[in-house]
Amino acid sequence: ATVSFNFSEVVKGFTESDIDLGGTAGKIAKLTQKTDVSWTASFTPETDIERTTNTIAVKTGSYTDAAGNAGAGRTSENFAIDTLVPSATITLSDLDLGVDETATVDFSFSEPVNGFELTDIDVSAAAGTLDGFVGGGASWSAIFTPIAEVERTSNILKLGAGSYTD
Repeated sequence: ATVSFNFSEVVKGFTESDIDLGGTAGKIAKLTQKTDVSWTASFTPETDIERTTNTIAVKTGSYTDAAGNAGAGRTSENFAIDTLVPSATITLSDLDLGVDETATVDFSFSEPVNGFELTDIDVSAAAGTLDGFVGGGASWSAIFTPIAEVERTSNILKLGAGSYTD
């Protein structure tokens, strides 16, 4: 993300070391002066985290104005970081299906997901089909119907990589 630093007047000595992440999980890089009173930098959050309390601050006295007066510190508004990939668990109501039987397949996610659809479920390694797909948020289900006249001890349902987001 791009972070903007805007000052009320021309400042001297503003560098990346003047920026305080104060426990915010990430890094600031590429601080670039855009005008006499504005800079931008790149903020890259850490991976595999979910944190609701984060701020970026400019340290008090870390820069000066043209007259040599120490600059005031400021803190950004709070922002959230969510780089944690949702995980999924697939469970079947029956693991030993016979003729004319079906099983409910539950898809439980670690957090609510978006964009999850029946076509995101790979049934190519399962001797059956899915239908009756319903759900929302972190809980979805479908009905698995085995193909008639097939005996197979290994059936696998897979979720397509990147097929849903949080």
